[in-house]
Amino acid sequence: MAFRVPTIRRPALAMRLAALALAGLLAGTSPGMAAGAFPGCLTDRDLGVAPERLGALARGFNLPGWLDRPDGIPPERSVLRHLRILGMTHIRLPVTGELVMAKFSDEGTITRHLTHLRAALDLLLDEGFAVSVDLHPGSHFAELYRDDSEAGALAVEDAWTRMAAVVAGYPKDRVFAEVLNEPVTTQDVWAEHLPRFLAHLRALLPETTLIAQPYGPQRPEVLLGMTPFDDPNIVYAVHFYDPMVFTHQGLTWSTDADPLTHLKGVPFPARRLDPKIRQMIVDLRAEGRASSAAVLDSALARDWNAQSADRLFDALRTWSDTNRRAVILNEFGVLRFEAAPDDRARWLAAVVTAAEARGCAAWTHWDYADGFGLLDPGTGLPDDLVMRALLDPGSIPQTVDADK
Repeated sequence: MAFRVPTIRRPALAMRLAALALAGLLAGTSPGMAAGAFPGCLTDRDLGVAPERLGALARGFNLPGWLDRPDGIPPERSVLRHLRILGMTHIRLPVTGELVMAKFSDEGTITRHLTHLRAALDLLLDEGFAVSVDLHPGSHFAELYRDDSEAGALAVEDAWTRMAAVVAGYPKDRVFAEVLNEPVTTQDVWAEHLPRFLAHLRALLPETTLIAQPYGPQRPEVLLGMTPFDDPNIVYAVHFYDPMVFTHQGLTWSTDADPLTHLKGVPFPARRLDPKIRQMIVDLRAEGRASSAAVLDSALARDWNAQSADRLFDALRTWSDTNRRAVILNEFGVLRFEAAPDDRARWLAAVVTAAEARGCAAWTHWDYADGFGLLDPGTGLPDDLVMRALLDPGSIPQTVDADK
């Protein structure tokens, strides 16, 4: 039986901006949700972190392309202002670790990059955002940390000693510090290093809210197995991109051997028995892409739909309630290259709904203007459909109707 997904209508961006503002997004309520449901469920509970800080983290986006590269370009202030009006409150600012680590950069390079960090914080705070400074190293640090974990740990401490001197000069309720993005190490090493890094940061930033994470790709399931630290002023961050065959289809930064590079048009929602999916698998095998066919077939061992993430976010809410600690979904998104725009919007809306309504978790979309971006690459302005999915998820139809 074939399935049909309703087409999503696209009202003009200016009209949506006015409607969303009138609907109270700046007051922290989403049009499709009951008043106070989110972020009230986040700010009204005793989770250790000051409520105004959790409210500031509630809805945000990642801003790569600036401080995560030597030749980064600042974003247009008018676009940032637009996003703030729409209801975004928080920016996660990735900083390439190698550019502030003496292991990889000379003192002149480090000083220049710290100056850029100050300028970036000045700009983002001036536009009304809270900012989490994210130590986000690249491949050189990853190789070091894998090969010599102690040398990697010393490099992290060096970077934070330098960056903390910058962060300390800003309001504690608006600038936060994230330990280390997606730590490329083992669970045992991270279990030893995370408390060490938190102690190092806390000595440097005694009042700043810190953001900690599980090892590796920061899977929510790994956080569920963690015992939180005694320090209450910590938010725990996870990332979510399931199913990767949808969110990362057509990726371009890997090798030809990566099965995800050859996927295109994978839908959301998706069922393994959907004729379109079965035909994709047949075609991939015929093209000699057996690994891509196998990955797609395996990923759809269960259906993926708007409810697929509910159980996971229910578990995160239980973990948060039991431990009285806050959780943030610090990365989630869909690569735009091969995913249909309507399907991309459906996935984003489903994840935001699960995070807010089931997990009561703050969230930060990945990313801003790159492949996963929330900007329209043609106009450089916020993509209306993406913004609706993020800030008005109830307006995105999820129902799949069977053809008669």
